Amino acid sequence: MLHAPRDGYHLTAIDRPGFGETTPLDVEVRLTRQAEVIEPLLEGGPAILVGHSLGGSVVLEAAARFGDRVRGVVVAAGALDPDLEDVWAIQHWGRSRLLSWLLPRALYNSNEELIAYEAQLRKLAPRLARVRCPVVIVHGTEDRQVPYANVPFMEAALGPNAAAVETVRLDGADHFLPWKHTETLWDAVARVRALSPPVPSKP
Repeated sequence: MLHAPRDGYHLTAIDRPGFGETTPLDVEVRLTRQAEVIEPLLEGGPAILVGHSLGGSVVLEAAARFGDRVRGVVVAAGALDPDLEDVWAIQHWGRSRLLSWLLPRALYNSNEELIAYEAQLRKLAPRLARVRCPVVIVHGTEDRQVPYANVPFMEAALGPNAAAVETVRLDGADHFLPWKHTETLWDAVARVRALSPPVPSKP
């Protein structure tokens, strides 16, 4: 999406704590804290948040916490169902003193996030009822990293309270939607915009 912006939108990409150019360098596994990092970017008015993969849980946490400043959400290949999360034994080996020195920071931090992720999703699950804005879910049926089975969980958790919940099913698509299905994601953003109330003009 960063390489194909659409007219009429201001696009901001976020480095989550522990990744990219952010500080601190250490990993932050708490979804609540990651959502708080987004809050200052919402001061300019209601925003549409787009989250890919683990980022889907972060933007939904932000929508639950800062609902009046979130116009809508697009969840692309989002991992939200805690029952679908597995931690492999080799992931714990990555915490050993030797391997932790050898792994690049982003890989080490990502591993720490994934080890803690199921517990974080279980904390998030009841808060999904606070999401009131429209949500569009985009997910591929051949996603090996985050199975399509996450979609029914999101629909059930968000459906009763969100202004609207719509799912775009991409038959045969894998996990890498921002790179392979950019136009579909922009269409999802436009759909969220259409489903949400118009933003009042500034005087």
